Amino acid sequence: MARLVRDMHARQLSHRDLKAGNILAADDGVWLIDLVGMRVHQQLSREERVQNLTRLHASFHTSPLLTRTDKLRFLRTYQNWG
Repeated sequence: MARLVRDMHARQLSHRDLKAGNILAADDGVWLIDLVGMRVHQQLSREERVQNLTRLHASFHTSPLLTRTDKLRFLRTYQNWG
């Protein structure tokens, strides 16, 4: 999921409704659904990127399935750390 969001942002795309309910995890990968919220930007701002990531995090906030470690792994992958 982190690679998908990173690649989406690298292509100057944002999703105004990026949340758990709009993600489909399947055997063949991760898919975004409800693409009505997709937007193409000339230059995707840092604020838009942060807004996308914040909305995604908030949608998983109460989920017992994701630990803080999972969320850190997501950020490390998104940022392409090491």
